[in-house]
Amino acid sequence: MKLLKSDKAMVEKFRGGKTKTTNRMTTEEAEESYEAYPDGLKCDGTETQLIINDEEYFLWVSYPDTPSTTEDFPKHIQKGLGGKKRKPFHFDDELEQERYEWFCGGWTRFYDDILRPKELGGKEHKLFFCWNTKAVAGVSIYINEKNVQDPKVNLQLEYNTAKRQLLYTAPPVVDPPIVPPPPPPSKT
Repeated sequence: MKLLKSDKAMVEKFRGGKTKTTNRMTTEEAEESYEAYPDGLKCDGTETQLIINDEEYFLWVSYPDTPSTTEDFPKHIQKGLGGKKRKPFHFDDELEQERYEWFCGGWTRFYDDILRPKELGGKEHKLFFCWNTKAVAGVSIYINEKNVQDPKVNLQLEYNTAKRQLLYTAPPVVDPPIVPPPPPPSKT
């Protein structure tokens, strides 16, 4: 699992980040965790497909930072809200954004390593995040997995608000099963 970062962001990481208190990232850590892309990449969060470093990325999920209605969310999130509006989130800080990116990365890594490892025909997933663009105030997440846009795949996700737990029921047998989208960003 890798996160895509711009060349400019990668240079910042090698310097030790904006706080200058973190340890500098080694070359091995960078190769394991990140893939750089050219700084000029344009994304407004509405594209269904992007080509980054000669690889196809597909829109996995978008979350507005201030949802106008519950219909802005996937079905499993709508069900948990029970008709209430979700509180807005604002990840204006790069550190908060990166923490959410790594949360999504861990979500995907679990799928890659446990549910669909390479031995079973899985692949290493890579994630690209489009934050706070003019078209989408929030985040749009892209993944290098074309099956995430397959309407025939019936994912069953339920969020138990009392336990703060996302329950995942595997879809009917398809080859390969897709990665379920992560929950939306939240400050709670």
